[in-house]
Amino acid sequence: MDKGLPTAYPINATSKNGLNKQSFALAHQICTVEANCFKEKNGDWLARIGQIDKPDKEAIDERLKYLFNIQEEPSNDWFVNNASPELLKKVFNYLSEDIKQSALEELIDDLDF
Repeated sequence: MDKGLPTAYPINATSKNGLNKQSFALAHQICTVEANCFKEKNGDWLARIGQIDKPDKEAIDERLKYLFNIQEEPSNDWFVNNASPELLKKVFNYLSEDIKQSALEELIDDLDF
């Protein structure tokens, strides 16, 4: 089980979070989910079944910072230290075609001439 890892955080079951037994937030298994997955077929949002408390959110945030080696001081941030045209090209190539277009338009609008 992953519960001994520094990127795992135990969440005790409460009526507020809707869990029925202790569970674990596993920062090392983070993924994105399309927002439409939380909608009914007719487009209505699904009912929320729970929400974790602020201390739990903060503890999970710390584990994410640990996982991605994000420093508190922005000047020490990985992206600041490693930004390059090559990295930009790599990230850009992972975007979908429609997002690439809107991203380029936004970047061009932000340019100071």
